[in-house]
Amino acid sequence: VPPYAPSLLVEFRKRLTEEVLNEINEMIIHHSEPHDPEGSGNGGKTSEPEEKEPEGSEKEENGGTLILDATCAPQNIAYPQDINLLNEAREKLEEVIDTVCYEYNENKVHTVPGRIVSISQPYIRPIVRGKAKSPTEFGIKLDLSVDEKGMARVEKQSFEAYNESETLVIAAEGYKARTGHYPKRILADTIYRNRRNLSYCKERGIRLSGPALGRPKKDPSEDRRQIYRDAVDRIEVERSFSLAKRCFGLGLIRTKLDTTTRSSIVLSIIAMNVERLRAFSLFEYLVSIFQGAGPDNTRNPVFKKA
Repeated sequence: VPPYAPSLLVEFRKRLTEEVLNEINEMIIHHSEPHDPEGSGNGGKTSEPEEKEPEGSEKEENGGTLILDATCAPQNIAYPQDINLLNEAREKLEEVIDTVCYEYNENKVHTVPGRIVSISQPYIRPIVRGKAKSPTEFGIKLDLSVDEKGMARVEKQSFEAYNESETLVIAAEGYKARTGHYPKRILADTIYRNRRNLSYCKERGIRLSGPALGRPKKDPSEDRRQIYRDAVDRIEVERSFSLAKRCFGLGLIRTKLDTTTRSSIVLSIIAMNVERLRAFSLFEYLVSIFQGAGPDNTRNPVFKKA
């Protein structure tokens, strides 16, 4: 008799909900920041707790960077050809075929709201991305944010297509809740630059990447340089998408339930953050060796002068 059934692992995974895994991700980032491998948050040094500012004092100035973008995590399903879907549905549930044919196949329309693209996973919806290689993807859509330390967080994910510009306020408020202040700048795609988000950022002193509003300056070269720097820095979130899809399972989700799919996506981001922290710790260790200091902060005899 096997010690456990295969479904037991699924039951364990169900306990790791999206909310729980996001809290784990925050704990990992908070206690193992890249500049502080010991997890103390200030280079291993102790400091007295900061006194709270009295009411009516000036607010803390904005600082740091928040990079934001959206992508789709493709699900491991066959491409939804209509003939194959109808044949699979006929084999499994002929009654469903009768209902679908009666409700949708006789009204002479080319689109069906809530169209099923997978019989075994009916919650999956087509996500139109508009890209040349794959204009439509079938999976969950998510917004990912990357802070100035390179740590990634899932801000929102949904099986239904949504306008990612709605996530900017959520991400900015989450940044303030973590750090105590708003980011100094937000680097995002042009779809995030709507009237609501521009007004929100202006009221809070946040610079949203893109061309400045109003009349162009007499010397537009500075604006062009700023736009170029923002575009270069914003590549970090695209790199995170690519890394998560190539190395951490985000490129093809193999779970079958909607809840476990959400958990798997957050687990992919957690694994990517842990790998980044591991690589950074190794880098600091190698730097300390080549600078002549050993792990115990003593002078390495190899580097002593003869």
